[in-house]
Amino acid sequence: MYFKVTCQAKPLYLEKDQKIEFIMMDDDESISITLERIPQADLRPNEKDGELRCSAILERSIADTEKEQIEKFKETGENKLNGFILTLEQKLREIAERAIYTYRWYRGIPNAHNPIRCRFGMFYSFNNKDWTPVHGPTKMSLVAKFGPAMRMINADFVSNMQSLVESKAHESIGHVLYAEALELRTSNPRSALLIGIAALETGFKAFVSGLAPDAAWMMENAPSPPLVNMLKNYLPRLPCKLKIKSKVLPPPQELRKIVDKGVQLRNKLAHGGELEIKADDLENLLNAIRDILYLLDYYAGQKWAFSNISVETAQLLAK
Repeated sequence: MYFKVTCQAKPLYLEKDQKIEFIMMDDDESISITLERIPQADLRPNEKDGELRCSAILERSIADTEKEQIEKFKETGENKLNGFILTLEQKLREIAERAIYTYRWYRGIPNAHNPIRCRFGMFYSFNNKDWTPVHGPTKMSLVAKFGPAMRMINADFVSNMQSLVESKAHESIGHVLYAEALELRTSNPRSALLIGIAALETGFKAFVSGLAPDAAWMMENAPSPPLVNMLKNYLPRLPCKLKIKSKVLPPPQELRKIVDKGVQLRNKLAHGGELEIKADDLENLLNAIRDILYLLDYYAGQKWAFSNISVETAQLLAK
């Protein structure tokens, strides 16, 4: 018997002729993942061209009596398999959502901090073709943003994305906060500034805790040195998993100056100061934060992350 959960995502730059498909293992079970662009004819009112759907399908052998119970479940919602159904639905939904977040992170898409538009309940099928829904969809709001050039989708992309989803790797809280700051940069630039700096501070602390667990308590509880100081002087001392030309290089000076200026603006704003944030300055700050977060991902062992760093920053690191 087959079980499927589908999540719908906001536009995430997948072309009409592109489809990401792979089979992953989770708890010794084989799960098929499909991420594809929704045909324009299938879009509902208020949905935008370019939205994606991600399906997670699991085949599992069950007894005939359990099949009968599943048929009854959609009518009553109460039966002996209630816990089984809800647990399986939660598992497949988490995997489908993880695939969407991993796609955004791995491809380097600066999009809304919550890329999920809506989640659909579980479907079941006896032939993997004709699907019967158990629940209805839970709708979310639609927000779409545009970003820079991203990773090309090819066989290596699909294989690496499969490995990331299967290993349960995920973007750090820093990336999540960065995406939220990016979403607010035009409607609420002050909030974007505050959240952007918090994204880098939180992302760096999580990075240090992951590489040096003994330092986790200190990073969470002790007063931290200035952010730029940690990036310049503490980062190169950490036992990073990957290096650049056999060295752990700090973010380029140009990026550190941008971040330092952002921290000063954040401190002034946090203490009730009035200030006007220029759009170009905020854009430069958020771009610098994004590059540094991906640099930390690279140092943490995600080799692919270096290609998500901007060309300008990569050239500065290569000097």
